[in-house]
Formats: sequence, structure tokens, C-alpha cells
Amino acid sequence: MRAHSRLLMLFHMKKTTSLLTGALLLTLGIMILAGLKPKGFRIRNEVAWLHSSPGLCFGRNGIAFTQDYLTWPAGAPDNAITIEMSVKASRAYANGVPNILTLWDGAASDVLVVGQWKNHLVIRTKDRTARKGFRETGAVHALPKDTVILITIASGGDGTVVYVNGRPGGRGNFPLVAASGLSARLVLGNSPSGGSPWRGNLYGVTIFARKLGPPEIAGRFLAWDSLGRAWVPPAPDAMVRYAFDEGRGDAARNSAGNNGPGLTIPVIFRILQHKVLVLPWKDFRLDKSYAGDATVNFAGFMPLGFLLASLLMTGLAMKRRRAVALAVLSGFLLSLFIELAQVWIPTRSSQMSDLILNTLGAWAGTIFARSGKTGAPGKDRHY
Repeated sequence: MRAHSRLLMLFHMKKTTSLLTGALLLTLGIMILAGLKPKGFRIRNEVAWLHSSPGLCFGRNGIAFTQDYLTWPAGAPDNAITIEMSVKASRAYANGVPNILTLWDGAASDVLVVGQWKNHLVIRTKDRTARKGFRETGAVHALPKDTVILITIASGGDGTVVYVNGRPGGRGNFPLVAASGLSARLVLGNSPSGGSPWRGNLYGVTIFARKLGPPEIAGRFLAWDSLGRAWVPPAPDAMVRYAFDEGRGDAARNSAGNNGPGLTIPVIFRILQHKVLVLPWKDFRLDKSYAGDATVNFAGFMPLGFLLASLLMTGLAMKRRRAVALAVLSGFLLSLFIELAQVWIPTRSSQMSDLILNTLGAWAGTIFARSGKTGAPGKDRHY
């Protein structure tokens, strides 16, 4: 009778081990697919030429950029830059600052960002002496939804002025570029890391290596208005001018009358800056979206911790403490693999907070794992 009981017990443990193994393998497969999304390595770049007028339409995963660097010409005025954009926003943004235009020097951060928050224009320039690492200015209500607007940002040593349809709309008491000028790549419709996509239309972009004055800005607005607001005025002395009048293809030419770089519009969505395990305080947001992502990252690894710890204690008769330690370590290593792989997935981001939450989730799952060890027949199991 005792031998029969032991055989039943062994059969039960073997069956439990098989079920746990199958559930664990299925869970691992689902987690890897969810974390990596293999199709995400190559997705279509959502930038389309407009048919009714010159311009580009940027979608959810869109980006355009120069392969070469914009370099300030010798003798250009110190701190001087003017950015002119004919733009139409297709939505308002409550979270983050989607990047309309970025000047990126190839280093760890963006030198200059022109973006949107709600329907406001936001301009940020890198400044290591500032508390947040950047200074900020802009113009309120400068980007009403589905309205074509001419934005002109004129900056020099005496400060920065933002013009909306030829009229001043905001000011900053600091220049946007250093006195030594700037060497940077131009990125449109997104950040270099691909994590700040903007949706809307760009009808033209012009950049000058000088600060335009109010009369010239007003004159260019009148010219733009008379052209139907879909064509940017000529600018032979500009560094670059993109009129987006090609209508097709994977590039937009620079029509400023110099040898400045053309703009690449890749068929496949590409990112220029790969960020590895972004620190938690750099991507933290106090909103429902961030809280939801944190919950998914924590809860998503609980099944792994539970199943692996249970399997180790049942199938290998491992002591609970060691089984828990191995399950948590396995959760950490799997999360690390996924986060490092996500560096190369354009639509994902590699974040330290995800790694921490995944590991904590695996540990939480082990709390519910029960030991498969048994005592003599008729006695209670030890948990």
C-alpha cells in the first residue's frame, strides 16, 4: 500500500513537472515575442509626399534627416540662426514634446529641438549649466490643429524671438546656438532616437546662418502668404532650403543655391541615435500611460518567476531559497536580453526602469511558488 502511494506520488510529481515545463516554455515564447516584436526591426517609414501641394506628411513612425552635417560658414555672426517652417499640426499632444525639427550633433543629446506640446510651440536648446540640462522658450497656441502656419525662429547673441505668421509670439533671453556656431545633422518629424514622433505636414523648411530682422521676416511672411502658404519663399543666402516640391522619391534636395546637404527620406524607418538602458529619472512621467507601462512590466514577469521557481522545487527538489534566487536571476537576464535587443528596434526603447520592474516582477512571482517536496505519506507537504 505504501509502495502504491509512493508510485502515485511520483506519477503526480512527474505530471506536475511536465505541465510546469510546458507552461514555462510557452510563457518564455510569449514574453520574447512581446518584448522583441520581430516585425518591428523593419517597418515602413511613415513619411508621404503630399499630392495636392508640395510638402511631406509625417505619420506615427516617420523620420527624415540629412546624411551630412550642416556647418556654419566662416564669418557667420556669432550665435546666429533663423529657422523658418511652414507647418500644419494634425493633433495636440498632452504627453511629451514630439519633435518637429531637431539639430543633432551626433553626441548623447540634441543641441536644438523645436517641438509641440498641446498646441504650443516648444523650443529647447542644450545648456549644461541649466538645472534640466536645457533652456526653453516657445510660443503659446502657435500650432492650432489643421491650420497652416509659418513659424520663424530668429536667434542671436541678444536673444531669441519666435514669430507666428510674421508677428512676434514669444521670446527668450538666450541664444539657441553657441558663439562658435554649430555642426549638426537636421532631423525632421522625430528625435534622432525615434522616440518623439510628430504628426502633421511640413511644407517647407529654411535655415539661415544669421538672425533675420522683423522687416525681413514680415516680408517673407507676405511672400509665403501670396504663394498660397504651400510654397516657401526663395532664399539664395540660406544654409539650406527644402521646398519639398519633388513629389516623390526618397530624398528632398537643398534649393538654397549652395552645396548644402540634401534630405534623406528612407523607405524603412531608421533611427540615428541608439540609447542603451535609459536611466529611470530621464524617462519618468507622472501620467496614466507611464503607470500602465510600469504595471505591465511588473506583472508580465510574475508568471516567469512563479513557474520557474515551482519547476526547480518540484522537478529538481531544489531548496526554496536557491530556487527563488535562480528564478529572479533568470528574470533579470531575460529582461536584460530583451532591453539590449530593443536598442536596435526602432519602435521600442531600452530603459533601466523596465529592467528593474521586470526583475521585481519575477521576484514577486516566486512568492506564490510552492515547494514540490513531500513528507511521508499522510503527512502535510512542506511549503
